[in-house]
Amino acid sequence: MELTGLATLLQKQIAASSSIVLDSTILDVSMLDEIRTAFALPAGTDLTIAGLTPEDVPTPTADGVLALPTGTATGLNQSNIGMTVTFTEAGGTLQVIIVAVMREAWRFTDSFGDLTVFPFPSLLLIMRASSSRAQRNRPMPGPANRTTRLPLSRD
Repeated sequence: MELTGLATLLQKQIAASSSIVLDSTILDVSMLDEIRTAFALPAGTDLTIAGLTPEDVPTPTADGVLALPTGTATGLNQSNIGMTVTFTEAGGTLQVIIVAVMREAWRFTDSFGDLTVFPFPSLLLIMRASSSRAQRNRPMPGPANRTTRLPLSRD
C-alpha cells in the first residue's frame, strides 16, 4: 500500500472509531504477529491506537514518511501507553516504526513479571532504535521538532 492511500485509510478508520487499528488492511499478517508478540497482545488482537482525529493524519512527506502524533494504546500489560506510529515506504515496501512511551513510574517487571532472574530485576530502561534505512535523526515523542541522533554502524 502506498502512503497516500494509507493516510486516507487511517483517516477513515479514525472518523469511524476515533482510533486506528493496525490490522491486515494495513500490514502483512506476519508483521501483525510480530507486533502482537512485541507488545504482549493476545493472539488475534490487533494493536489499536486511540486519541487521534482524522486531521492528525498528515500528508506523507516527499521522502516517504507518514508520521502520526502520539495516541494511546494498551500493550505490555499496561493501559494508556503513549504510542507513536511512523510509516515509511522504501522501494515499494511499507514499513512501520512503533514507539511506546511508558509512564515514568513504569518498571520492567510491570510488563515482564515472569522475568525475575538476573539481570532483569536490575534493568531500569531498555531502549531499542532500529531502522532499515540510514537516518541520522528520527522524530521522537514529546515536544514538536524534538529529534535524537541514531547511532549508525556506517559512521
